[in-house]
Amino acid sequence: MKPGFNGLPGPRRPPAGPTHSILHSRDKLQCLIAVLVWTGWIALSACATTPRPQGGEVGPSWTCDEEADRALSEGDLERGIQLHEAFLETHPDDALALYHLGFAYGQSGNHEREIACYERAAALGFSKGGLFFNLGMAYGEIGKPRKAVAAFQRAIQTDARNADYRMGLGLALEKTGDMEGAARSLEEALRLDPSLSDARWYLARIRVETGRHDEAEAQLRELLRIDPGHPWARELLRKLESGQRP
Repeated sequence: MKPGFNGLPGPRRPPAGPTHSILHSRDKLQCLIAVLVWTGWIALSACATTPRPQGGEVGPSWTCDEEADRALSEGDLERGIQLHEAFLETHPDDALALYHLGFAYGQSGNHEREIACYERAAALGFSKGGLFFNLGMAYGEIGKPRKAVAAFQRAIQTDARNADYRMGLGLALEKTGDMEGAARSLEEALRLDPSLSDARWYLARIRVETGRHDEAEAQLRELLRIDPGHPWARELLRKLESGQRP
């Protein structure tokens, strides 16, 4: 499996715009199960349905080709990409279309082009948090966690109370080796949304890695209270309580 942190909190954020909510249904279908690779552990986690991002600005002259968006909503990524690229040939500075095209490239696995579209849209003034969230995920996919950190920080600037953005930042910080920074970000995500099972699991794992087993046990007990069927928390807690090396 390639480097990065595949399966960051939830799937990619779908492009949001006055006439583009149709893409949200595609997003919900895209990733029913995410494979999360975390310090050698493979965790399977259902992708939570996440609301479309709010905030940011859409330029009054930014539009998008309806047929191109319809192709994406119907799952025809190849045609959707072709139509968005054709639209951008005559509207090269349309940041909304670039956001949509980046989203499509991300769904097709072409993260380099996904990143290029998002960066270009941001340079043109597109400032929705969902774009920076997606950008952070894409940088994680290609193994550039420091750039992912910067992207998630920009997402947080648009919405400081978004728990997913905080969780993404925590996972990216962990990949840079900043374990305490990662823990703080995950703790903030949990303060904003205590039901985030993935954030609690990662926080427990960080506490294990840094030797703070009592804190790890507390997080695991709370996780099992919220999600009794969590497939790895009970086993890890059992090992910690019995003094075994996790």
